[in-house]
Amino acid sequence: GLKVAMTTFDSFLKVKKVKRVNVLKIDVEGAEVEVLKGGANFLKNNKKTHLFIEVNPKSLLSFGHTVADLLKILDFLGFNRKFVINEFERRTYKFSHWQLNKNLKKVSFVSIYAQN
Repeated sequence: GLKVAMTTFDSFLKVKKVKRVNVLKIDVEGAEVEVLKGGANFLKNNKKTHLFIEVNPKSLLSFGHTVADLLKILDFLGFNRKFVINEFERRTYKFSHWQLNKNLKKVSFVSIYAQN
């Protein structure tokens, strides 16, 4: 098999001496919570970061997480402005749990846009 080096987002940014990230796209097939935890220090302390996170409930479950877990860590990190993006319909909705669940009943994944 192929060996791949892994690190956390916080460690990567520290080693590369990155001071600011304006936009971050997270599409990691269920490991979104782990990515956010690995970048918690940076994300909590750097305001006006824009996140685009692809959310697939079945993929999250394969890592032992639910959509509620993902939303909880976003709230903990201060990402209070959220929108649901349904790429199939090419529509954006103001975030609510109802709107998120409604969209996930129609499609296998949606994206969440969040800003802290």
